[in-house]
Amino acid sequence: MHDQVTSEYSVHLCIHQLFEAQVACSPEATALVFEGEVLSYGELNARANRLAHRLIALGVRPDQRVAICVERSAAMVVGLMAILKAGGAYVPLDPENSGARLAFILGDTAPVLVLADAAGRQALGDALQAHTVLDPRDVQTEADTSPEVNGLTPKNLAYIIYTSGSTGQPKGVMVEHAQVVRLFDTTHPSFGFEASDVWCLFHSFAFDFSVWELWGALRYGGTLVLVPQAITRSPQAFYQLICEQGVTVLNQTPSAFTALMEYLQPSSDHLRYVIFGGEALRPSTLRDWYGVREESFPQLVNMYGITETTVHVTYYPLTSSDAQQADSVIGQCLPDLNLYLLDAHGQPVPMGEVGEMYVGGAGVARGYLNRPELTAERFLHDPFAGKADARMYRSGDLARYLPNGNLAFMGRNDDQVKIRGFRIELGEIAAKLAEHPSIREAVVVAQGEETDKRLVAYVLMQSEVHDASVDSETGLALAATLRDYLSSRLPDYMVPSAFVRMESFPLTANGKLDRKALPVPQEDAFAREAYEAPLGEIEVLLAGIWSELLGVEQVGRHDSFFALGGHSLMAVRLVSRIAAFGAELPLATLFASPTLKAVALAIEAQRNAGAVARASIRTLSRDESLPLSFAQQRLWFLAQLDSGISDAYHIPLALRLRGQLNVTVLKQALDALWSRHEALRSVFVTQEGEVEVRLLASDQGLPLREIDLPGSDAETELARLCTEEARAPFDLATGPLIRACLIRVPVASSADEHVLLLTQHHIVSDGWSLGILLPELSALYSAFSNHQASPLSPLAIQYPDYAAWQRQWLSGERLNEQAAYWKQALADAPTLLDLPTDRRRPEQQSLVGASVPIELSAELTTALKRFSQQQGVTLFMTVLSAWAAVLSRLSGQEDIVIGAPSANRGHCDIEPLIGFFVNTLALRIDLGDNPSVTDLIARVRERALKAQDHQDLPFEQVVEITQPPRRLSHTPLFQVVFAWQNYDAGQWALPGLEASHVGSSYEVARFDLELNLAEAGDRIVGALGYAMALFDAATIERHVGYLKTVLAEMTRDASQTVAKIDLLEASERTLLLKTWNSVDESCPAHLCMHQLFEEQVASNTEATALVFEGETLSYGELNVRANRLAHRLIALGVRPDQRVAICVERSAAMVVGLMAILKAGGAYVPLDPENSGARLAFILGDTAPVLVLADAAGRQA
Repeated sequence: MHDQVTSEYSVHLCIHQLFEAQVACSPEATALVFEGEVLSYGELNARANRLAHRLIALGVRPDQRVAICVERSAAMVVGLMAILKAGGAYVPLDPENSGARLAFILGDTAPVLVLADAAGRQALGDALQAHTVLDPRDVQTEADTSPEVNGLTPKNLAYIIYTSGSTGQPKGVMVEHAQVVRLFDTTHPSFGFEASDVWCLFHSFAFDFSVWELWGALRYGGTLVLVPQAITRSPQAFYQLICEQGVTVLNQTPSAFTALMEYLQPSSDHLRYVIFGGEALRPSTLRDWYGVREESFPQLVNMYGITETTVHVTYYPLTSSDAQQADSVIGQCLPDLNLYLLDAHGQPVPMGEVGEMYVGGAGVARGYLNRPELTAERFLHDPFAGKADARMYRSGDLARYLPNGNLAFMGRNDDQVKIRGFRIELGEIAAKLAEHPSIREAVVVAQGEETDKRLVAYVLMQSEVHDASVDSETGLALAATLRDYLSSRLPDYMVPSAFVRMESFPLTANGKLDRKALPVPQEDAFAREAYEAPLGEIEVLLAGIWSELLGVEQVGRHDSFFALGGHSLMAVRLVSRIAAFGAELPLATLFASPTLKAVALAIEAQRNAGAVARASIRTLSRDESLPLSFAQQRLWFLAQLDSGISDAYHIPLALRLRGQLNVTVLKQALDALWSRHEALRSVFVTQEGEVEVRLLASDQGLPLREIDLPGSDAETELARLCTEEARAPFDLATGPLIRACLIRVPVASSADEHVLLLTQHHIVSDGWSLGILLPELSALYSAFSNHQASPLSPLAIQYPDYAAWQRQWLSGERLNEQAAYWKQALADAPTLLDLPTDRRRPEQQSLVGASVPIELSAELTTALKRFSQQQGVTLFMTVLSAWAAVLSRLSGQEDIVIGAPSANRGHCDIEPLIGFFVNTLALRIDLGDNPSVTDLIARVRERALKAQDHQDLPFEQVVEITQPPRRLSHTPLFQVVFAWQNYDAGQWALPGLEASHVGSSYEVARFDLELNLAEAGDRIVGALGYAMALFDAATIERHVGYLKTVLAEMTRDASQTVAKIDLLEASERTLLLKTWNSVDESCPAHLCMHQLFEEQVASNTEATALVFEGETLSYGELNVRANRLAHRLIALGVRPDQRVAICVERSAAMVVGLMAILKAGGAYVPLDPENSGARLAFILGDTAPVLVLADAAGRQA
């Protein structure tokens, strides 16, 4: 954040009054030049005054809008100045714009008057009907004195400039005089503009860059050269005009300046400043400039700005070194502004991380005309400014802080695209391309439909190309070279499909890059193996499956499943599809050879070997008893042992719904879900000693409990109800095993607000099922709201059908093969992961839990994705490797077993079902032999793929087969779990409602530690859950820090050994090595122990020193006795460093003897008479003392 600095602005003056001050100072100075016409400040003022009087006469008053549609001319500047002098706010309409745009703006602003010349009348056409129209040159008789306008203050509007809107309709930004005046006051210390400066008005007056050009020149008494429209389109002619007119201050968009640079001659112009704005600057485009120009003349300045915050926000003077950098540096914000980089939750991001720019301070505009909702959405209260009326603008632009405090521009939020599941920053790709020595500038765009987007790069070459292949006229050579260059620096999914070489980029009328005008890439722009259609039945079928799973339209023979966006869960779904036409494809095969052609060959080989297609799951008769699945049976058994365990297996969901909720329709949708999924209607009853499934009636519906919260302390009560609902026990025998509760929340606004609580027991649902339930609830609510039938396709099977199929399918040879794998994989596995805990492990496992949140930065997440792709593994495997490394270091064990939940939906028939399918795999990871990061990744990859190939055997049967030692204090096989949530939650929304998740305090600890992570946007987020009976929160926070450290180190250097990675963060290192090891140097190092005793004798002679069985010795008496014995020892030959053994029973004589030995200079060797004779004899022989002090007990021992 940038702390606001207050300055003395001309806060009591309007824009035109600053101009009038220059008129009074230098009336004869040249103010305006246009095509041979020259106006002095006095002449321009007189003309503007005449028109202003006419405007006032026609009813113009402060804050009223006056449209002006004229071609470039002196009359244009006169008209703008006159509107301000009359108190109005000008609305610039460029005759070059489309008639539809001009008509919309005219209708939206409803001006009291329109200033238009012949070109303006023609451009506006029929839109001028019902408007008062005045030609700005048709005023010759009015007074030329400055008009007096009552009530006009700097807080009145100065102009309304329209910017493009995301909905397609332009939006008018309302800017006041004060916001423009302070812009020049706050930037003056940086520029020092003078009356001798010559500015040019290059940009359209309907573009906010013109505000800086026009009013900057006239504010400082400089000369404004109005550039003719035709010359703005010719860089060569424009530069000639710059030279002829002696322009010193040039304002350009980077795209326009790139075109101009070709004609610049250092000795021909008088430029002092070139100021960039309007769009992002790619520093590499300036390499040619700095090659022929002096370092600081003219000074190039990069200024980021937004129309809504009055033209400019930041300031950064460029140097030649910037041209060699990839970052688009925009510097620091102007002194009277605040700039915050915030995350999606409105919180500041850490240094170096990308955040959205929010701008507060004196430049924030009034808002959008006639768009109160959009104004409320973008112009927000500034919570960081410490003022009740402080506002900030949400820019939609991204940036990050560099170590030196400058900001680097990272593009717009909408420059982030998602292609095949990967979130991609287009600016990052363009920046990498611009680092190539032969590329001057690059632009990357995403083209195509939502499900078939592709990246296309457009490049401008350096004047001197450094790579012969890049200089080739063949597009394929260029594309191949640049693709190879990026492939070594970016993940595959960030490498463009096509590379288009251009001579220049197309520009809009405002000089910005016109992305819509970029050409469609031709065939030679694609740097890849030519598309080859699938061949044969298997490849065609397989391509159809890939297309469905990955959401891509076209799949070629040489396309890679993972390059197209596949991940491990998607791979499992692919394998299940493949099984349907006769092949059990191991996941390891898919990872090793992921192209369509290779997978098809593997399937064909299996078919030739006699593989049989996996049969569809048949439907059971509902007249016979329905079985439990293996997972249900185990959970039911646990619930019979301990109801508290059952209560720990709840799946709570809380959704906040803002807007007009139709409760009747919601009930209908919930009832439809209840009827649709038999799993939700299942209960578990015992019949003749055997448990079976019974189904509750489909027509009874799902009860919806409704609660109205009181107005006072509603959020506290809501939190209590959410926790209460999540913890309330289920009766597995009577059900229902899903509950619905709707809470009405009182709110201050007129909008309704509810919280919907859905709680399920794990025995009928799982995490994947939430990704089915929510979209289906959304679809049903939407349809029923519109009086339509259910849009959901009927389900072919239900969960009880799967349970019966599972028991039949997992038998015989298949069961034996799966069992053999797990028996071998877990043979002699450690019983317990012995982590250091804050408390002793209780005799019986406690389920009380808590968690610490985790968020990996966007930068680290991107690095992990790139690293994973380079290593040929999934993100899950990479993080699992890091987590195993952390656990190994903490426990000191090299043999680690971690539980990993698997969706276990390997049959395509069960993908649309709600139910308890998840299976937990015991992944045994070997960290022995000091593996490198790469070695560990390979081990984890192999173990994870083999486990997934054998995931059909339920965890409860794995436990039975392996027979691990069982204890009530911990779970069998593993005590730590890592859950990677990569199931697709689907797209869901309830019409007319804004839905968001509500946090819950319901947390249980089924394991010692449970790491839950998922991708969320451009980050990895989640939490580390822990058993409160074992750990403190501070310990878990350190564990999270260790994990982040290891992940970062793995991406930095994959060749280093895992054991060499330093886990400690700087703060913990300081604590361990310094804070807890501070040295107290106050002790007298020159004294011996007996001398410290003698100091006490001198100061406290009569004080009691020793008590033993009624005998008491003072310090003086103890000292005298020890001295006597010490003299005797010295007489017997004791000297410093010589050893004297002492073997006496507990008595005052023992202490006297020890003190005497020290006083004589010896070292005592204590021998306890209670010890064994052998031990005492060994010590006596080993030390070879010069003397032994012994009483009767010592002699005997």
